[in-house]
Amino acid sequence: MKVSKEGVVLLFHNEYKEKENQPDKKALGNFEGKQVEIALWKNKDPNKKYEYSGSIKLREDKYVRSELTEDDLPF
Repeated sequence: MKVSKEGVVLLFHNEYKEKENQPDKKALGNFEGKQVEIALWKNKDPNKKYEYSGSIKLREDKYVRSELTEDDLPF
Protein backbone atom coordinates (compact mmCIF):
# COMPACT_ATOMS: atom_id res chain seq x y z
CA MET A 1 0.00 0.00 0.00
CA LYS A 2 1.31 3.45 -0.88
CA VAL A 3 0.20 6.71 0.74
CA SER A 4 0.00 9.33 -1.98
CA LYS A 5 -1.13 12.43 -0.07
CA GLU A 6 1.65 14.48 1.55
CA GLY A 7 1.62 14.49 5.37
CA VAL A 8 -0.89 11.63 5.74
CA VAL A 9 -0.37 8.58 7.99
CA LEU A 10 -2.45 5.38 7.99
CA LEU A 11 -2.36 3.64 11.40
CA PHE A 12 -3.07 -0.09 11.86
CA HIS A 13 -3.25 -2.46 14.82
CA ASN A 14 -0.55 -5.14 14.40
CA GLU A 15 -2.65 -8.30 14.13
CA TYR A 16 0.48 -10.43 13.69
CA LYS A 17 2.24 -9.52 16.94
CA GLU A 18 3.65 -12.67 18.54
CA LYS A 19 6.53 -11.29 20.66
CA GLU A 20 6.96 -8.30 22.97
CA ASN A 21 9.65 -6.78 20.75
CA GLN A 22 7.19 -6.51 17.84
CA PRO A 23 5.21 -3.25 17.59
CA ASP A 24 1.62 -2.93 18.83
CA LYS A 25 0.73 -0.51 16.03
CA LYS A 26 2.16 0.04 12.57
CA ALA A 27 1.69 2.95 10.22
CA LEU A 28 2.48 3.93 6.66
CA GLY A 29 2.90 7.53 5.65
CA ASN A 30 4.11 10.12 3.18
CA PHE A 31 6.59 12.68 4.49
CA GLU A 32 8.24 15.17 2.15
CA GLY A 33 7.36 12.96 -0.81
CA LYS A 34 8.96 9.83 0.66
CA GLN A 35 7.17 6.72 1.88
CA VAL A 36 7.81 5.96 5.56
CA GLU A 37 7.06 3.11 7.98
CA ILE A 38 6.23 3.85 11.61
CA ALA A 39 6.24 1.29 14.45
CA LEU A 40 4.67 2.02 17.86
CA TRP A 41 4.97 0.15 21.18
CA LYS A 42 2.52 0.65 24.06
CA ASN A 43 4.29 1.41 27.36
CA LYS A 44 3.08 2.08 30.88
CA ASP A 45 4.65 5.12 32.58
CA PRO A 46 5.35 5.31 36.36
CA ASN A 47 1.90 6.90 36.93
CA LYS A 48 0.30 3.81 35.36
CA LYS A 49 -0.82 5.73 32.31
CA TYR A 50 -0.20 4.40 28.84
CA GLU A 51 1.99 6.08 26.27
CA TYR A 52 3.46 5.03 22.96
CA SER A 53 7.09 5.10 21.87
CA GLY A 54 8.13 4.41 18.33
CA SER A 55 10.48 4.44 15.42
CA ILE A 56 10.27 5.76 11.89
CA LYS A 57 12.21 4.74 8.80
CA LEU A 58 12.10 5.17 5.06
CA ARG A 59 10.06 2.47 3.42
CA GLU A 60 11.85 0.20 0.99
CA ASP A 61 10.00 -1.17 -2.00
CA LYS A 62 9.82 -4.94 -1.73
CA TYR A 63 9.39 -5.39 -5.44
CA VAL A 64 11.76 -3.54 -7.71
CA ARG A 65 10.85 -3.50 -11.37
CA SER A 66 13.81 -3.53 -13.69
CA GLU A 67 13.77 -2.76 -17.37
CA LEU A 68 15.21 -5.42 -19.68
CA THR A 69 16.90 -4.61 -22.95
CA GLU A 70 17.39 -6.90 -25.94
CA ASP A 71 21.00 -7.46 -24.81
CA ASP A 72 19.69 -9.08 -21.60
CA LEU A 73 17.72 -11.76 -23.46
CA PRO A 74 19.46 -15.11 -24.04
CA PHE A 75 17.92 -15.67 -27.48
